[in-house]
Amino acid sequence: MRGRRFPSQRSLARLWLGSLLLLIVSLAACGSGKQVATTTTACSLVTTDEARQVLGAAVRAQPQEVVSKPKNATVSECLYTAASDSHVARASLALTIAADVASAQQLYNQAKSAALDLSRQTATVSLGDAAFQTQRGSSLGQETLLTVLKDNTVLVVEALSPGHRQLDLEQGLAQIALNRL
Repeated sequence: MRGRRFPSQRSLARLWLGSLLLLIVSLAACGSGKQVATTTTACSLVTTDEARQVLGAAVRAQPQEVVSKPKNATVSECLYTAASDSHVARASLALTIAADVASAQQLYNQAKSAALDLSRQTATVSLGDAAFQTQRGSSLGQETLLTVLKDNTVLVVEALSPGHRQLDLEQGLAQIALNRL
């Protein structure tokens, strides 16, 4: 992809941290229930070796991880980035573990509604209890985001590696993660 500038890994991390904050704010609107006690985080769902295999590129040994525990939930995000600055490959997993199935369903519905309100294209995907893919145009071309509901969790996956179809990458990472939930 000659002549195309890709954003720095730091700016991509900031973008996804902003997405994580949006996810937390959305979760705060959910109904109350008992506090979820769990140690499961997004980074515990996909190993760096598995991320490397799916992305087709070496990734840094230590992915960036952010964990927060707003009322009635655990929210974590894991960012895998290419080990080489010359190869643009990245994957982000954001995991929300809600207090109960109803709260997770409400969060999932809010995310889907927000995508539709922003006039982004969505498509249903067969993963977990329910899943949808969001597409949007950007300076990098068409970008996708995969949101999956399973039990009392909502998993949001984004992946990019030149020469690979984004949805295939995202589904591969999501399937690995879902097998560990």
